[in-house]
Amino acid sequence: MKIVFSAAAGFLLVTAAASATARPAAARTESRPAKVEHGAYIYAGRCDSLEGPVLFDIGDLEAERRPRGNAASTLAGSGPVYEEDEDISATIEELLASPHVVVVRERDDRSSPVIACGEITGEARDGRLSVQLRPVGGSRVGGVAAFGPNRDRDDHEPTEVLVQVRHGVQGGAGS
Repeated sequence: MKIVFSAAAGFLLVTAAASATARPAAARTESRPAKVEHGAYIYAGRCDSLEGPVLFDIGDLEAERRPRGNAASTLAGSGPVYEEDEDISATIEELLASPHVVVVRERDDRSSPVIACGEITGEARDGRLSVQLRPVGGSRVGGVAAFGPNRDRDDHEPTEVLVQVRHGVQGGAGS
């Protein structure tokens, strides 16, 4: 078998015995997946009743080659870990005082479908709290939101939130 690619001509030629197949270069690139940027937000409420405005915009979760911590080995699923961190003005205690949720949307757009959600509950230990993000609506995207003290010296926001998700998670709400 002989394989020849001509960038100038824009085709791939594969020759085997008595046959040859040519494919335009554009056809090879169409199957590449689009860049994924999920959006993460904190709302007041519960996962089963998202109403009201976004309280905190965590930002767009992008695929990371080297995710923080040990997320690549501890998060269920497959593929890259998508993550983003943001400093917020609420303390962990304030978030725990009434129902709040971390929501991950399909795109970094507040109107796109919710694909993962986790209720901010539990008990902070050593100033830290982890919240499991479960798949919603059969999305198979799940992960964790980690809350802790803000270590930045350049602002006065008390809490840092790190959201990490991965595709290929089994189960969850609405699946």
